Amino acid sequence: MILALALAVYLLASFRSLSSSDQLDLYVYRMGAMLALSGQTPYDTPRFQAEVAQQFPPREENAFADNCGFFLPPQAIAMFAPFALLEWDVTQVVWWLFLTACAFSTASLAWTFGRDRSRRGIGWQFIVAAVLLNPITMPSLVVGQTTLLAVAGIAIGQLFFERGRPTPGCILWSLTFVKPHLALLFLVFAVVQGGWKRGTVIVVLVGLWNLLGGLLLRHNVQGAIRLLPEYLDYLGTAHKAVVFNLVQFNDQITSWNRVLFALGGPTINLRIAHILAGYALWIALIACRSRRRLLQNPAYLLAAAAVGTLFFAQVIAYEALLLILLAPLVLQHLDAGRKNDVYFLLGLLLFLVIPMDAMKRIADIWQMGEESRGRILLKSHKCFGTMVIALYLLIRGPTVREIAPESAFGATPQAARKQ
Repeated sequence: MILALALAVYLLASFRSLSSSDQLDLYVYRMGAMLALSGQTPYDTPRFQAEVAQQFPPREENAFADNCGFFLPPQAIAMFAPFALLEWDVTQVVWWLFLTACAFSTASLAWTFGRDRSRRGIGWQFIVAAVLLNPITMPSLVVGQTTLLAVAGIAIGQLFFERGRPTPGCILWSLTFVKPHLALLFLVFAVVQGGWKRGTVIVVLVGLWNLLGGLLLRHNVQGAIRLLPEYLDYLGTAHKAVVFNLVQFNDQITSWNRVLFALGGPTINLRIAHILAGYALWIALIACRSRRRLLQNPAYLLAAAAVGTLFFAQVIAYEALLLILLAPLVLQHLDAGRKNDVYFLLGLLLFLVIPMDAMKRIADIWQMGEESRGRILLKSHKCFGTMVIALYLLIRGPTVREIAPESAFGATPQAARKQ
């Protein structure tokens, strides 16, 4: 009943939202693949923006056509090439259907990442309902973002790993590298949990994806290989030329530099070196906090990878859908009867999904000025929520997996074994 109601609300909201607006980010991904298939590089921002402006003419300052670019690696050219062959309206429908299937695939999180055998599968409908109904999913779908694809790849890929089928698992995990900065900590997870061979296979597959994308553009192996370092040089300057990607102009950035800016500190827009250094620090902190128990609790490690990605890479609220990957940790606490942990995590997740418009209304009610520190702090609630979850993971540490005598879902482990 809960899932049916969630699906009905989701379908209604999807119809209303998608029928009134185009999936702008999807258009960018598709345009990048279209340019590559026609022999033109998508890594030329002025030319790219001119192409986008033909479909979405700029009519105001900071218009979409003047603040976009193809910032994904060559892997994305290969992944979105099939959509370049479809009409735009058809592409939007197919992508929405695909992302909806990705949302339902998150149900597999109720079976994996260390879930006790007697509890596996219990609560899957609540995960799917939360994915369909949370206020971040719909905006992500409306613009055609890829975060649900990454979450689904990790969720279903882990299911394959745990069933002894590493090849499809590695293929699915390699899809997350369509945005490499979101995938690096999950690669570390793959190595810690599955060994260096699993990590190596994923890296090789990512290399093949990028080689294929380069071949679609350059039509020769040498040109395809040279494309990746050219892309990295381009990314270092072009990405931060877009206003939406700057920490001082986007209230919904979830990383530590937005916390610093909101508190009145210096403006720091993260580069590749900053992100890698942040990840290294996070890995060291988690390893020191966890010690030997880290390997015993994959749900905790998965949560650390998701939260660390949001807090140390400069990403916006769409990517907060990665917090879906906290579901195994929440279920673990439920199974063990740790209600305080459950309430705390769910409370923080609910805080994170409060819409920006609600925060703006609160600021208006309190008569805060447009540039006042109080308004900036209120509108930066997502980065502060992410920070608190990161602190929780460090302070709490991984727990020993266990099941309470009376589980949070009502059935005892003994009863579950008898069923």
